[in-house]
Amino acid sequence: MNMQANDIIQKFLERVSSVYGTLESREQIALNEARMLWLAWRGNEDYLTVHIASEKGKESAWQIIPYCKLPYFFDKYESVEARTFGNDFDDHIVTFLYNYIRNEMDKAAVELYAEPNYEEIGNPSVPVHVRIEAIDLFDNIKSKKIIVIKWPSNETPELFSRILVLSATSIKNSKFPGLEKKFDPRQMGGKGFMKFIKREELSSRRRRKRSLIRWVLHG
Repeated sequence: MNMQANDIIQKFLERVSSVYGTLESREQIALNEARMLWLAWRGNEDYLTVHIASEKGKESAWQIIPYCKLPYFFDKYESVEARTFGNDFDDHIVTFLYNYIRNEMDKAAVELYAEPNYEEIGNPSVPVHVRIEAIDLFDNIKSKKIIVIKWPSNETPELFSRILVLSATSIKNSKFPGLEKKFDPRQMGGKGFMKFIKREELSSRRRRKRSLIRWVLHG
């Protein structure tokens, strides 16, 4: 093995450690990704590039995965974005995503919208934000509309606990778990935002009291 090959292997191992931290199987994971990447560049459309938010011991990075693993990544991570290698999603992937979205919509009441595709953006004759029904989802995906699905928060319905955006070449799933947590404001009084609110409220009361005293004494 020549020096150039050794240098490539060393750089590969260093990069694997920086991406996957101390996982015991990190080298095998990286090798599998390299194989999937090779297949994707050779025309196999079953693989996507996926970006996930950084975790403890790992850096934020793009990975290569089979499209059928997207639901697992959506469940596990709060922010996931998957992209094709330049082409539109193949029909079998669109069908898979359609079925996944329909199943997720059956679990909760959601808001479903279709927005202009990239070629229609800026065209005044194309509606910017159209509410659609689940039955129209597949046709809108195939016509390259940008699909936006929003899950209202159980605790704060005017906000959204999850937003999924699907285009012809990418899908992004964002979850906001903090909007689903139940909390007692009395337990938050000693720290953070609630402490700031209480301090401001107390300060405001003191100012009003001083103003009232000045008005009584001096008119």
